Amino acid sequence: MKAARFAVALCVLCLCGVAAMAQEAATVAKVAPPAARVAVITINGDVDYGLFKSIERRVHEAVDGGADVLLFEIDTYGGEVTAAVQIGDLIDGVKLSAHGRVTTVAYVHVKAISAGALISLSCQKIVMKRGTTIGDAEAIIPGLHGIEVAPEKYQTMVRALARKYAQSNGHPVTLCEAMVDPDLEVWQVKFPDGRVEYLSTQAWNDLKPEERQGADRKQVVAKGKLLTLSDTEALEYGLSIGSVGSREEALALFTSTPGTAIREETDWSEGLVRLLSSGPASVILIIVGMVALYMAFKIPGLGAPEVVAILCFGLLFFSKFMIGMAGMTEVLLFAGGVMLVAIEIFLIPGFGVVGVLGLLCIVISLILAFQNFTIPQYPFQVMILVKNMGLVFGSLLAATVLFMMLVRFMPKTPFLKGLVLNAQQTRAAGNVAKSAEQRGLIGKGGRALSTLRPSGRAEIAGEPLNVMSDGEYIEAGEEVVVIDVKGNSIFVARKG
Repeated sequence: MKAARFAVALCVLCLCGVAAMAQEAATVAKVAPPAARVAVITINGDVDYGLFKSIERRVHEAVDGGADVLLFEIDTYGGEVTAAVQIGDLIDGVKLSAHGRVTTVAYVHVKAISAGALISLSCQKIVMKRGTTIGDAEAIIPGLHGIEVAPEKYQTMVRALARKYAQSNGHPVTLCEAMVDPDLEVWQVKFPDGRVEYLSTQAWNDLKPEERQGADRKQVVAKGKLLTLSDTEALEYGLSIGSVGSREEALALFTSTPGTAIREETDWSEGLVRLLSSGPASVILIIVGMVALYMAFKIPGLGAPEVVAILCFGLLFFSKFMIGMAGMTEVLLFAGGVMLVAIEIFLIPGFGVVGVLGLLCIVISLILAFQNFTIPQYPFQVMILVKNMGLVFGSLLAATVLFMMLVRFMPKTPFLKGLVLNAQQTRAAGNVAKSAEQRGLIGKGGRALSTLRPSGRAEIAGEPLNVMSDGEYIEAGEEVVVIDVKGNSIFVARKG
């Protein structure tokens, strides 16, 4: 009997040990996630179309490479809302394109404000570093007087996107809407049964009296303010799943081997494209390119201005093409405009329809290169179009002023004075003018042998001479009369 009791006790102890080991293994498995393959994608600086193209490439590379988790490390104050929407839709669509295999995570590394908050909401999970913030995502656009709040039609679209991302990823919907809608007052409501919900004032008032009875509510954000949350608040309200001290801690929430995470870096070409396609760089390229074009038309055959113009506009259109804002249509339209202006200047007398049409083609091509639409369909697109028109026309005006300054001061500039003829024909050098003999031509008539703009050739008293108009444009074949002679210069005017 003693032996049997001992055997039973031993079996019980073994079973307890096995159960304890199984429970410990289950606990470890719960705490330490499997060795998931994680790809880290950084989102830094201004949100623009260049950033969207870079993220698009890195996301596709990570998914095609077999990543199980895409961790987006976010540090941005926002930028172009339309670019943020494209990035958000790209991230939100990963679930469908990868058939639920890939988990998307927003890791707020420093800040996720405005467009950065909208991008964060498009991820399935949000993790925040301690001391960071997220929110304040009301749509703003560039206006005539600086940055302005976008029109209501545009605000409605952004609110719908925030709601869509929240519903798709299980984030508190009302809190996400409060980040983009300052008119939304939100309350944290704790019901007697332990439920915690976030309700707008309207939703709270719609509850039945018996549902409100015993409920404890606390205001999260007042009406007239946009919701911005710290990492602790986001964790308390259920928007974030954790506050961590480093990227490694964030990675440890999703993989047992955080040190093996792959960092999808931007390459140098993407950085260069973002720099060239930025507003300031684009303006500089237009100004320098237009000055070079002016000089090419003014001093044909020199070579250097043509090279500079081709380089500037080539970089401009290439950078816009790489971020999806310009195509061959804009390039051909610009090239056609330059050709029409050249034809007007060198082949067709006067400056009429062909020249105006050429200038129009140049302006339209430059404006279209700054936007990803042709005809505005929404109010915010009208504002973008107006901004781009001001940017292009301002650049052209600045180029014109700069060219006039160059013409005025070029003879005094050491590096440019070689382009201007400053030599003078003096009597000491053996150049004797026949001014007395030629002054007898004053009052005599003739006809222009070439177009005078203002200098050219004319036949005066049966003799072909080099002449100059008094400033007006005289076409070949028109009758002229000599009005003055100064040295070797014969000045004529249109007869009659």
